[in-house]
Amino acid sequence: MPPYWSVTVVEGPDGTPLTLAQAKAQCTVDTDVTADDTLIQGYLPVAAELVESRSERALMLQTCVYEASGFPDDGDAIVVPRPPLQDVTSVQYRDTAGVLQTWDPSQYRVITTGRFGRIVPAHGVCYPCTEDAPDAVVIEFVCGYADPAAIPSRYQHAQLMLIAHWYANREAVTADTVHDVPLGFEALIGAPARVDPLC
Repeated sequence: MPPYWSVTVVEGPDGTPLTLAQAKAQCTVDTDVTADDTLIQGYLPVAAELVESRSERALMLQTCVYEASGFPDDGDAIVVPRPPLQDVTSVQYRDTAGVLQTWDPSQYRVITTGRFGRIVPAHGVCYPCTEDAPDAVVIEFVCGYADPAAIPSRYQHAQLMLIAHWYANREAVTADTVHDVPLGFEALIGAPARVDPLC
């Protein structure tokens, strides 16, 4: 099992899971009152990023690159992190000479159902041999939800809870109080969607 892997977002989402109107309603700010619109609007991407970070999943559609120091043992699936998986754009690898090659899509299958998406070799196919390098395998994939309405409600509510909390508590620490994230936040996002992608 390769000892190293990482995931990087290379193309972020176009927009945020929540609207300004939803955030203002949670903050009990009348829609006609616009004085704090810029402030509240600024909370939207930050709340989404924090929920994604804590839950280790993607909310809005985004493109990521997964790098690993090799393929798993033959027959084992590459479990793609940052669910839900929508599509795999390409699977590349550095051959034993260190030359970057693109694995023919006919040689593997992409499974997007289930909690985690997976990549498995086609029937009778083995993973290519790679050089020993941290980026021996490079996979570009698209993850997240195409429609904000499809995002599980608990992740949406977790964002709303954060935004309302930040709106009411502009500083992390005041003279006599520490303003941490709301107690119910961790309960809403649940355990991280963490998995060893090569297993």
